[in-house]
Amino acid sequence: MTNHPQESSTSKTTSSLPLTKTIICLSGYTTTHKNTLHTQIQSLGGTYVRDLDTSIVTHLLVSSSSSGKESAKYKQAAKKRMYGGGSIEILTEEWLRECW
Repeated sequence: MTNHPQESSTSKTTSSLPLTKTIICLSGYTTTHKNTLHTQIQSLGGTYVRDLDTSIVTHLLVSSSSSGKESAKYKQAAKKRMYGGGSIEILTEEWLRECW
């Protein structure tokens, strides 16, 4: 009889996590809050990047405060979407909470 490791029915593979294949950048958050969001993103299978590289970022999370929507990252992503140069989803932290 061959022994095969068994996966727990409650364990999740990386590909089954809701943010698998997402690359997320943050804008308008304090450093402390960014660290918390970074941890949440990773635990849901996503990748956090600090800089908005519009060729790879799939989602930009902006603070619901005015600072998030006035940031250079927000303006860059919005401009890219407006002129058809990419499909970066611009979302708030509420979206991330709904992924839990």
